[in-house]
Amino acid sequence: MSQLRGVWKSLLVGGLVALLAGASLGPTQAQEALERIKAQKTARIGLSNFAPTSFVGADGEVTGVSPELAKAFLKSVGADNVEGVVGEFGSLIGGLEAGRFDMIAVAMQIQPKRCEQIAFGDPELQFLQGFVVKTGNPLDLRSFKDIATNPNARLGLLTGAGQIRFADVAGIGKDRQVLFPDFEKAVAGLQAGRVEAVTGAGIALKHIVLTLGQPDVEFAELEVQPSDENGKPVIAVAGMGFRKADNDLREAWNAWFHQARQSGEALKIVTPFGIAESDIPGLDVTAASICP
Repeated sequence: MSQLRGVWKSLLVGGLVALLAGASLGPTQAQEALERIKAQKTARIGLSNFAPTSFVGADGEVTGVSPELAKAFLKSVGADNVEGVVGEFGSLIGGLEAGRFDMIAVAMQIQPKRCEQIAFGDPELQFLQGFVVKTGNPLDLRSFKDIATNPNARLGLLTGAGQIRFADVAGIGKDRQVLFPDFEKAVAGLQAGRVEAVTGAGIALKHIVLTLGQPDVEFAELEVQPSDENGKPVIAVAGMGFRKADNDLREAWNAWFHQARQSGEALKIVTPFGIAESDIPGLDVTAASICP
């Protein structure tokens, strides 16, 4: 069974995670992506340390919901060697466009602005937003509006995260949006008093709180989910990211994923990461229904 080789280095002093791609894909990009992957039997996936959707395990291997799904798909098209390219979340779209890897496998939220830059596969996850707050939730923060209307509340977000859009729509000023490269640093910022809440996908935040095991922070369910520009509550969905030119690879992923959903293979792959069937959107929810 082919193994996913995780590539990982220590955090730099400035908090950056180095992209470990080595050389870009170079001239072979002119070749159809799927054809190249089949011929070379090798593929690269870009991701962040973002459990449980993608992370580096104790054994140094890259794993998580999206990498494991990507590995199964790539094996089905003959890629016996899959390399993980680990970087900051905010750098992934740029890394994909620069040819450092073939696809993004980090359960990235599908949003119209991102659709302008890259193409998304049909979504593999849906999730509600949540907060991490200090134990007892001293400011009683249970919605994005709660933060917008409390001048003493600052919100921690990941650089490039989809929740920035929700914060903007809710009216949280940029001076009260504090960006971090990853959730570990964001929660450390919460503990240090730099922010009063950290937001993200509930499944990721619950995993972070459980893993940290720190008594001074807790996960807070939101009473009201964030709204879009039209005032409608948003249930976020996430998918694999592809270069727009690589339509062949994206279509192959969609075909494989739909078959894996129907056969139960996809659910079997993601269940070990705490994902239930209710966390996977219906087959009628497609990237095309979200992207303009």
